[in-house]
Amino acid sequence: MNGKNKKRDIYIAIAEPTRRKLLRLLAEGEVLSFKELIIHFDMGLLRFQSIWQSLKMQAS
Repeated sequence: MNGKNKKRDIYIAIAEPTRRKLLRLLAEGEVLSFKELIIHFDMGLLRFQSIWQSLKMQAS
């Protein structure tokens, strides 16, 4: 993947409201466990794990 596509993919990833909320929580600086993070979201564990994995991939 070239740099231009990677940059576009990052913007697509953060366009999703749940991902933005997760990034906002992480940026606040408080250390939260996975279980502490998930209580902020109205979704199942598998869906949250999917979003988490997606963000980790975008960060690398």
